[in-house]
Amino acid sequence: MNFFQNKKYRESETGKKILDEYLNYMGIILKNLLFTYNPKKLIICGELSQYGNYLLDDILNIVYEKNHIFYRGRETISFSNFKGSSSIIGAALFPIVDNLM
Repeated sequence: MNFFQNKKYRESETGKKILDEYLNYMGIILKNLLFTYNPKKLIICGELSQYGNYLLDDILNIVYEKNHIFYRGRETISFSNFKGSSSIIGAALFPIVDNLM
């Protein structure tokens, strides 16, 4: 059982502290990516994307805090719909796209 599946632990004082700290670090990383590269879309993928419904609002509130300086809006950040398979799908499509160019 992982952190998100264990509701009792996730909602405990320790669990909330761990999640808050994790989200703050993730927010810093995402802010740096947005500020440095100004992407049209930033998609979070991998195992973490399974919990996008649970995490997205908190992450967006951290990244797009009051007085943020990013040109693009909150729709820039999203979670992948492919869950943990996005890298495999991307790797499979790479040779096809490479041949088209």
